[in-house]
Amino acid sequence: MSYPRSRRRGMRSTRRSWAAWSLVMPIFMPPPYSRPLSDYPWTMNPHTLVTQLRSRAESGDSAAMLELANRLHDETDLEDEAMSWWRRAAEAGESEAAFNLGSMLEDDDPEAALAWYEQAATAGHLEAKVNAGALLAEQGAFERATTWWDSAARDGDADAMYNLGQLADREGRAEEAERWWLQAMRHGVEEALENLAAQCEDLHRAEDPRTAPLADLVLATLAEVGLKAPPPIRRNLEQWAVPDTTLR
Repeated sequence: MSYPRSRRRGMRSTRRSWAAWSLVMPIFMPPPYSRPLSDYPWTMNPHTLVTQLRSRAESGDSAAMLELANRLHDETDLEDEAMSWWRRAAEAGESEAAFNLGSMLEDDDPEAALAWYEQAATAGHLEAKVNAGALLAEQGAFERATTWWDSAARDGDADAMYNLGQLADREGRAEEAERWWLQAMRHGVEEALENLAAQCEDLHRAEDPRTAPLADLVLATLAEVGLKAPPPIRRNLEQWAVPDTTLR
């Protein structure tokens, strides 16, 4: 059974959305950088804080390197210095710094971005696993993408679950796609609900006996997690959940 690709939502990552497998639509969303000033009891003055962070960073404090880079990026125009401190922090083992570098380099140097994402992902950084998978999928390296998304999904990441459903759907593994979308839906991913509704419609049009059980499961999951379906989707699911005896 083939599925109309236009009816399936695109891939998800922490900073990009895929409209389709053949079309990438980058959406820039800066990583969460600076910590609140209240985390630094020795000062509440931003200028003094940066001065103290630079002193600590220059003495080899990797956490200070990371936070200094964050604040330089957020609060000044010293972008080159911010990138330099992120590199030093990443080389010292700060996975958040490696993730930030990946995010900053993704558009201009995707290969370098992937290397930083994979460094952060290897250290257990959840968002880096999702983004590494997204970059790899863009390159057609689906097996490597699946490895990172599997790891992120085991850690509870909903975007990874959704993406694994997208990949299974792309490769014609419909029931596996449904299982991943249901998991993503349980974590609040609305696109997963939309894909499941489209899947139910495909099955209904094909007079497939799996239509009613799947629609019923989607409705049960909606009730379980308290997710509200748009009225047209809910009406269709309720209709499809009742077996059509006229087909017998």
